Amino acid sequence: DELTGQTEWSLDYYFGYVTASPTTPAIASGMVFWSELDSGTVHANDALTGEEIWTSEMTGGWAYQGPTYWSGMVFVNDEYGTITALDAFTGDLLWTYGMLGGSLAAPTVADGVVYVGDMNGMLVALDPFTGEEIWSTSTGLMMVAASPLAADGMVFTCALDTYTYDGCALAFDAATGEQIWMSSLASGYPYSSPAYNNGTVYCMFETGGIYALDAETGDTVQYIDIVDYCISSPAI
Repeated sequence: DELTGQTEWSLDYYFGYVTASPTTPAIASGMVFWSELDSGTVHANDALTGEEIWTSEMTGGWAYQGPTYWSGMVFVNDEYGTITALDAFTGDLLWTYGMLGGSLAAPTVADGVVYVGDMNGMLVALDPFTGEEIWSTSTGLMMVAASPLAADGMVFTCALDTYTYDGCALAFDAATGEQIWMSSLASGYPYSSPAYNNGTVYCMFETGGIYALDAETGDTVQYIDIVDYCISSPAI
């Protein structure tokens, strides 16, 4: 209950061994969508009662982040880089798309486009209805667990330079995939997804600080040292 904090319902899923789910649920159309790590399954439950509506087996491996809901569809990515689109009301498979590398990040859907990055450094834009590729671009960096962010005609993401161990922020043209800028910011993995507000991009890395960047240029506007270690994403 949002006023009292009292538990309305709970579910205990057990698939025969120790299970875990580091993913964030998506709530839409009266349902809760979530993925179970060890079993490689995606679930939909009634948001009011917790009753199971459907369960779908992943076509690839484990899903670490997501799922993502958009327009009656659920999108989920797995460790092998297979992006899966499901019917949100039935769990039926709509399409799959295979990335070149594995991915721990949840897909992002904005303005009718699905954006996903992988650990081989590829960033792709897909048609959400068909799974057809609109564009793809190679960054040369490892995209670990940060989901892309689309705003003001650009796509922002965070990635790791595996040679220098620098965490980087990048911006791309949302229509073409052309890289606009890249900023090397901090040492460490970018587990956090970026946030955006009024021309400023906010990024965090495992070293714990938060960067405020000019969205047009990638220049650092402000840096605040918050904690020693962080894998959460900023929210505005």
